[in-house]
Amino acid sequence: MSDCNTRERLLAHAFAMMGDIALGETTLRPLADRAGLSVATINHHFGNKQAVLRALVETSLQQEADFAARWAQRLLLVGSGDHRANAHLAGAVFDHWIDANRQALLVLLDLLRAPDLIEDGRARLREWFACMGPFWSRALFGDPDFADMAFGFVVDEAGFALGAGRDPCFSALRRVCLANLVTCYAHGRAACENDQRMFGQLVEELRPKTVPESFLNGSKRRRAIVEHAAAMLTSPHNETITHRSVAERCGVSPATIVYQFGSTEDLITAGLYALIEKFRRGTEGLGPILATPLADLVRATGIIALAAARMPALIPHALDMRRRRGENVTPQNLVAAGAAQALADDPIFRQVFSVALFGCCRLGYAIRGASDEEAMRPVLEFIARIPGRPASVMSVS
Repeated sequence: MSDCNTRERLLAHAFAMMGDIALGETTLRPLADRAGLSVATINHHFGNKQAVLRALVETSLQQEADFAARWAQRLLLVGSGDHRANAHLAGAVFDHWIDANRQALLVLLDLLRAPDLIEDGRARLREWFACMGPFWSRALFGDPDFADMAFGFVVDEAGFALGAGRDPCFSALRRVCLANLVTCYAHGRAACENDQRMFGQLVEELRPKTVPESFLNGSKRRRAIVEHAAAMLTSPHNETITHRSVAERCGVSPATIVYQFGSTEDLITAGLYALIEKFRRGTEGLGPILATPLADLVRATGIIALAAARMPALIPHALDMRRRRGENVTPQNLVAAGAAQALADDPIFRQVFSVALFGCCRLGYAIRGASDEEAMRPVLEFIARIPGRPASVMSVS
């Protein structure tokens, strides 16, 4: 077998591993075992683990560029001036993106979570954005000027779709939200009553059968474990949550963690819901001690979405995060941001706004090291361009 064929074979096996483990968890020994080769052979072809990760990222970026180039031509041929038709078309493009580029998206979303996994990680993410941001802006709005907003929206949705994309209720919810986004850009109208009713039914249908009990009700030891799991979920250092890793942080034996939380999925879920509970209490004015910063919630829910793509047991909880996106903003928040009252009162638009906000924050934090205010700016600028917004509200400078 030629060197070129061996390298391609190794890359194919490395991509296949992405369905089971995150980019940051990739090591050479499992890859060698999977490919039926030695670690020395991998080192001969790539040099070291960093080179393997860079090759995965570079190949993923090329796949994204190829996808955008193919669909750009199709959109020119079949696009229309009707916003509903464009929304349906954009939904079809999104579905194809998730199916065709699944492994590439897992790699790039892992890098978005932890840009320092490779030496030039932020530069590679900027390259991804430069290619796909204008593409998605044209696909959604027929205009390349909303690259941040468009890419933020699809990046947040992609994380959930990779794990739960085949759930019919989630698929329907996503399409309703996408249509609302396109309609608001075109006409500034709130969703009709029938759409809002269907949206409410979908949100309710995606409610998980069980959720963890409030972490505040547990024993001191159990609460400490949950706090450590939550801290690992929000860590920028790509920490992997296992019974052993949490035990090391808590200073107890892994058996103690297993006794409290039987599976890794239970442990991750408990940590996530603790963060959400803290965030809710903070926004309800129940005290800064329990408040969860926006950046932590953005990071944690993104991690859960990706984890669900690799741990099916987490899918119901990932969908719970997605169905509740609209709870992160209030009508008052949206009016203050410049939205018309009718839009602010529309539960579909509130969810659309939140999905885009979380996605823009993930991009802003990872690519530019942006603050919350800087990361939110593309969404606020988008609202400022929506037809029919209040004349008394000033545009974002």
